[in-house]
Amino acid sequence: VEPGDVPPVRTISLSQFEQELYEDYEAEDAEEDAYARGLRLMGFLPDEPASLLDNQLDYLLQNVAAYYSSSSEAITVIDRYYQPGSVQGILAHEFVHAIQDQQFGLEAFFKNAETEDGTVATRSIIEGDAQHASYDWVYDVAGQALSRADWDELHSDIQGSTLSRVLDPDTPLMDAASLFPYGYGFEFVSEAYFAGDLEAREALWQGPPRSTLAILLGYHAFALGEVDDQRLWLPAHPSPVEGYETLGDTALGAFYVYAFLLRYGLAEPEAWDLMSGTTGDTFDVYESESGVVSVWRIGLEDETLVDGIFEAVAGAERPVSWSVSWYEDTAYIIAAEDDETRLAWEAALLSQVE
Repeated sequence: VEPGDVPPVRTISLSQFEQELYEDYEAEDAEEDAYARGLRLMGFLPDEPASLLDNQLDYLLQNVAAYYSSSSEAITVIDRYYQPGSVQGILAHEFVHAIQDQQFGLEAFFKNAETEDGTVATRSIIEGDAQHASYDWVYDVAGQALSRADWDELHSDIQGSTLSRVLDPDTPLMDAASLFPYGYGFEFVSEAYFAGDLEAREALWQGPPRSTLAILLGYHAFALGEVDDQRLWLPAHPSPVEGYETLGDTALGAFYVYAFLLRYGLAEPEAWDLMSGTTGDTFDVYESESGVVSVWRIGLEDETLVDGIFEAVAGAERPVSWSVSWYEDTAYIIAAEDDETRLAWEAALLSQVE
C-alpha cells in the first residue's frame, strides 16, 4: 500500500454492527421464502431462523471480527473481546485485502464466480492470500521464523475448526462453507508461495481455480493441470413434475459434497474418496402451489461411488422425505415435504433415464 493509499480504520460496537447490517432490513425479509425451505429440506439450513437472509446476517454477527469494504476503501473492526496481540493480526489481514483491491480489484475478481462453488473457490484465493500474508507478518514482527511443519500445523488447526462445524448439527452447512476459505484456501495459497513466492501468488490472481475441488486437491495438482476445473453443470432434474417451477440452480461443489457426507455419518476416508471422484453437481429448488422440492444432482467418475451417498442419506434421521436415485454415473438426491411428492419426482426421473 502506498503511503497515501492507507485505508482509514474505524472501530464500532457489536450493537452498531448489527444496526448497520439490518439497516435496509424489511419485515418480509424475516419470512421463510421457498428457496430457504428448499435449502432446509436438503439439510443446508437449520430450522431457525426462517429466512435465508436472517441466516446470513446471523453468521456475520457471530463470526466477523473486521472487514474491508471495496466501496468505501475502509477497514472496520468490530469491538469484541480479543486476546492480547490478536488485533494486530486481524488488522494485518484486512490491510492485505486493501492491497488486493488496489492490485487486482476485488469486485472485478468476483465477476467470474457464477455459482456457489465458484464463489467459495474465489473467496479461497482472497482469504487464503490474506491469511498467509498476515500470519507471515505477525510471526516476522515477533522474530519467529516458521518452518514448513509450523505452517502445516496452522493449516491443520484452522481446517479442523471448519470440520468441527461440519460435524455440529446445529451449524448450517452453508456456514461451514463460508469458513472453508480460511483454512483450505490458506493452505492452497501457502503452497503457491512456497513453490514460487510472489510470482506464483500473482499467477493465482490472474488465473484462479474455479472450483472447491481444485482447492481441496491442492495447489500442485492445480498448477500441473491435474484438476479439471470446468465442472459438470447440468439441470438438476431432467424432467420436473408438472406444475413446478425452478427457483434457480447452482453448482454447490466438492466441499459441499464432502461436508454433507461427513455430517451424515460417512467416515472421512470414504467421504474424501467420493468427493475426489465427483465430476460436478447441480442443486435446484422447485416450487408449486402444493409445496417445495429440492434436487441435488451429483456426477461421479465411478458409479460404485454412489453407495457412499446412499449410505449417508439412508442412515440420516431427518424429519423430511428424501432418497437417492441413480442412473449410470449420476446420483440424484431428492428431498420433499412428504412421501407422495418425493415418489412423484422419483417416477418422473426414472421415466427419463431408463
